[in-house]
Amino acid sequence: IALLILGLGVFKLWPQPVELPFHPYDQALLQQAQKQGKPVFIDFSANWCLPCKELEIKTFSDPRVHQAFTDWLLLKADLTQYSSGPVEDLKKTYSIMGVPTLIFVGANGLEKKELRTVGFLDADEILQKIAKAADGD
Repeated sequence: IALLILGLGVFKLWPQPVELPFHPYDQALLQQAQKQGKPVFIDFSANWCLPCKELEIKTFSDPRVHQAFTDWLLLKADLTQYSSGPVEDLKKTYSIMGVPTLIFVGANGLEKKELRTVGFLDADEILQKIAKAADGD
């Protein structure tokens, strides 16, 4: 019992990954960001998606990624109910073929299609894309 209590105590003290401040996908937030000239990152993910979880744990928790996204609006589009009407509409609007799909929208409100990614990215890869997205609109 003492070892169990000790193990739980160590687990509680173990640093937990800090999540990025994502907002649920909302068209109004996207439009507001465009008016403010703010870049947007959209993460299309699902609860059942293993690479999505890997992104959260390995990539989105990296302090360098947090720093790089400081001035961005971060949106998360939940595609867990993959065949539902609202999700179908979202997939059609953005031509989503699978999850995770990561989209970078410039301060001008236009998607930077060359930066779109389907699948896992490590922290270094996403940092390169953030830098490219920040280079001019």
